[in-house]
Amino acid sequence: MNLSTENSTSLEEVVNNEEREKWLDAMKSKINSLSECKTFLVDKTPDIHEISCKWVFNVNIKIRKIDRYKARLVACVFRAT
Repeated sequence: MNLSTENSTSLEEVVNNEEREKWLDAMKSKINSLSECKTFLVDKTPDIHEISCKWVFNVNIKIRKIDRYKARLVACVFRAT
């Protein structure tokens, strides 16, 4: 599978892909950005519930060339209880 033309692929597909290093760099970049913004610094108390998340992967294309590999960490707040 060529992930260069696919969007929203799974984490498993990304780590098993030939372009894995580019995807991993995109993930590291996103984690660093979230860390700098202190996104995950929350004091856990009994009344706070953890939110699960998943990775979403996209490729930005400009003039028929890959411009950027983009990884987003998306919160999954809607789930059945």
